[in-house]
Amino acid sequence: MTDLFATLAELPDPFATSEAAAAGVNAWALRQLVRHGAVLRLQRGVYRLRTAPPEEQRWERIRRLHLERARQALRAHRGHALSHETAATARGWWTSLHPDGDVHLTALRVQPRTRRVNGLWLHHSDSVTNDVEEVDGMPCLTAARTVADCLRTLRASNAVAVADSALRHRATTRREVDAALRSQRRWVGRPRAAEALELVDPRRETWLESTSFVTLAEAGIELPTPQVEVFDEHLQLVGRVDGMWIADGTVGEADGDGKYLRPDADSGPDPEVTSRAILAERRRERAVERTGLVMVRWTRQEIRRDGFGVAARVRAGRARGDLRRFRGRLRVDGEWLDLSRYLRHEGPPAA
Repeated sequence: MTDLFATLAELPDPFATSEAAAAGVNAWALRQLVRHGAVLRLQRGVYRLRTAPPEEQRWERIRRLHLERARQALRAHRGHALSHETAATARGWWTSLHPDGDVHLTALRVQPRTRRVNGLWLHHSDSVTNDVEEVDGMPCLTAARTVADCLRTLRASNAVAVADSALRHRATTRREVDAALRSQRRWVGRPRAAEALELVDPRRETWLESTSFVTLAEAGIELPTPQVEVFDEHLQLVGRVDGMWIADGTVGEADGDGKYLRPDADSGPDPEVTSRAILAERRRERAVERTGLVMVRWTRQEIRRDGFGVAARVRAGRARGDLRRFRGRLRVDGEWLDLSRYLRHEGPPAA
């Protein structure tokens, strides 16, 4: 079963579970294709191949529309600059954009109050200096100020994703963001922003990783160590996992569509590449579990719609996990971990 899509493409449209099985596509493979958006489930036992573009293309299209609205707003409101999530979007950082999401501008001169007009926020901030940089030909508040404003006004799971991306791009530093927050005395959301800043970790590599682990933290689960390299007992690299609760021998993996849906030049997802990606991911999961680790997976939809449900699965996975069963080595940031410290519940050495 090397090309699932080629097989399914020969079936009627739509096709039934029994027809897929007769063609050699088993129930597990069909569930994975549905889970990652490559196949649509029309009703029980009835499916159709999906031809919509992948998540990355949808986000980029929304981003372009948002920035066009931002340019129009700047032309209509002289003396303002991009701010908050709009400024983060202009800089190419991770954001959770909605097609009808509000555009945010901040006044560079004294303005009586913040107001919202027809999907446009016009923010005032006359108690601090509004330093401006040019981004893609548009005036934009500085990187540190943008992160600080997002941490104050967005829910933590989205705000931390913005901050993770900003620090990962080396656009600003934690110290600069902290200084920006300290200058915003008595501003709405400042205490919440300070708490969210403690959750920032630029080692995370995707928006989904950031929002997933912060959502789990809000459900009472401590943050895992991100981007852990897992080696087997022969020191062969098995894979680099999104996050790991090392002392419990448990891995957390956030599955986004981008891992499986690769764009074809004309028709969206490339069927052959998608099929290979699903099978390769399944082999990788089995290889990680053969080392003695427990793996818990979730999708973008699951973490957004049922964060507490995902948290319950993580707790169950950690209860099953046992680092003493692990046969191999772990490496983080290029350094081999001394697992005996975790077995003694000491955790990593102090920095």
